[in-house]
Amino acid sequence: MDEKPLKAAIVGCGSIAGVHAPLIAAAGGAVLTACADILPERAARLADSFGATPYPSLEAMLAHETIDVLHICTPHALHVPMAQQAHARGIRVFMEKPPVISRAQWKELEALDDTLGICFQNRHNRNFRHLKGVLASGEAGRVLGARAYVAWFRNESYYTDSGWRGTWALEGGGTLINQAIHTLDLLVNLLGKHTSVDTWMGNRHLKGVIEVEDTVDARICFGDAVAVFFATNASACGSPVEIHVDCENATFSLRDNRFHAAWRNGRTEDVAFEQPDALGKDYWGSGHAACMEDYYKAVRAGQPAPIGITDVRDTVDLMLAMYDQGRETLKAQ
Repeated sequence: MDEKPLKAAIVGCGSIAGVHAPLIAAAGGAVLTACADILPERAARLADSFGATPYPSLEAMLAHETIDVLHICTPHALHVPMAQQAHARGIRVFMEKPPVISRAQWKELEALDDTLGICFQNRHNRNFRHLKGVLASGEAGRVLGARAYVAWFRNESYYTDSGWRGTWALEGGGTLINQAIHTLDLLVNLLGKHTSVDTWMGNRHLKGVIEVEDTVDARICFGDAVAVFFATNASACGSPVEIHVDCENATFSLRDNRFHAAWRNGRTEDVAFEQPDALGKDYWGSGHAACMEDYYKAVRAGQPAPIGITDVRDTVDLMLAMYDQGRETLKAQ
């Protein structure tokens, strides 16, 4: 006997919702039944495309709909309070990054349980998973350190047209929390929990436009391994994210869908992994489908989220530590 489809809903009908919506039906027998946005025309557009019912607010949607899974695709500051509303009604949550914008919010989020899923989709990148397997094999020896680079561009209108980006209150930061958080998350997944960090943040090209950073660099220690991290939205144009990991016996590099290994004995490897096409913007990666499919499998089985609150704790702790330091350097400019 076929199971009844899970009823899914989306709150926040901006660009990233356009990635979630078409993947819901493909992610394990679910159907998008409702969507909500404070801009009614935006909710109506998404609803019309997928046969859902539009609502002008989360509260209105919760009052009229029976929902199994809520996808939270709103401005960052709203993620935790909306997750709390859903959790109080027994609704499972699949949340876009970042999970929180402050330590106070993190404390509130930790009070929920690990049925809540967080969309760190780049953990599903095949070259990243291959690298994790190589490191786990021990063939490369001890990890000495890493380098990570994010060089993108955001113009003034990206912030001013949004109504929320570029502010501490609603975005919670800039380049780090919005664009580079995925790269930071991969670094933590490779090297573990950080033991110390030294961070600088600045505003290189949008002074007077945004309150937050457009550039961040940091030296991060993971025990004996040292990583340098650089991210900016002040580049002339966007370029692929790069992660390099230095080990005793080799250096490994990730760029786009490629994996490169330069072994100390002179052997090299260069592998291009096939990846599904990225939905929406290229820099979101192509892992949303796999991330969402894993999550819905867990929902069907009544299991914790594959990427839940405890799974992102080390990433969040490092991000917040970087902001503790970086906000001070911003103030000094």
